[in-house]
Amino acid sequence: MNPTGKHGATELPSPQSEMVWKNIHAIVGGWHYQDWNTDLARKAFETVVDLFAGETGLYQPIDTAYHDLSHTLDVTLCWARIAEGYRNHGSIPISGYLLQAGFYAALFHDSGYLKPLGDDQGSGAKFTFIHEKRSCKIAESLLIKAPFHFKNTASLRRMIGATGLKAIIQAIPFPNKAEKKVAQMLASADFLAQIGDPDYPNRLPALYHEFLEAEQHRSVASQDHRYPDFNSLISQTPTFWKEFVLPRLENACEGVYGYLNTPFPDGENSYMLQAKRNIEQIEKQFPIRT
Repeated sequence: MNPTGKHGATELPSPQSEMVWKNIHAIVGGWHYQDWNTDLARKAFETVVDLFAGETGLYQPIDTAYHDLSHTLDVTLCWARIAEGYRNHGSIPISGYLLQAGFYAALFHDSGYLKPLGDDQGSGAKFTFIHEKRSCKIAESLLIKAPFHFKNTASLRRMIGATGLKAIIQAIPFPNKAEKKVAQMLASADFLAQIGDPDYPNRLPALYHEFLEAEQHRSVASQDHRYPDFNSLISQTPTFWKEFVLPRLENACEGVYGYLNTPFPDGENSYMLQAKRNIEQIEKQFPIRT
């Protein structure tokens, strides 16, 4: 729900990223598993903040206006909230090791938008259609090293892969129901942290320009673009929510967003309520023509 308070292709000021971490730590700090490590979660958080700021010496600062650090941290917080709800009320036991993998996957799921050093062509938006694969490679390259020594990179790949718009979650070869459930939490958080952001309608121009650059990078003819102009994107957004996102949340992700309900099971879901407000606002601005 925009816990960072700021959007754009710039790094978050330290106090704002610290506020996000405090919100996350209030949740994950109570995960007392032998194979969950809050200190490593904190270190991974710091690594991603530095990564998006271009301070690791590996990649340039993030330069995508929509898929920025703020979005990444919004998704990570939303994922942690779903995971906490599931820990308290879900039916499938989930190990601390899988929660650690899910946390890492949330943090790194959009790192594939980062441009390598020396790449001066366009922005990271050109990686839109391959960013999940790039995210997996970046996550693996950093997490297999000290201090993380994370070995289950195949789990990371499956979880990050589940966030792809074209991903068929039921076809991903998860080794067990618990890992699949963690991946469904991440895919759900990715949608809800975006569409449930109070500033979502105002951010749609930035999303459109990312799509535009991605299509141009693939040399797609303008008449064949998914969204030929900005109005086409914003006018199709309500349909995208109702006919794609909601069924995906309910079916492919098996309704795990419901673990955000406070109190559980029938309480308010602030992400869903805000998402519906955003869609209603967009519909008023761009009424559907029949």
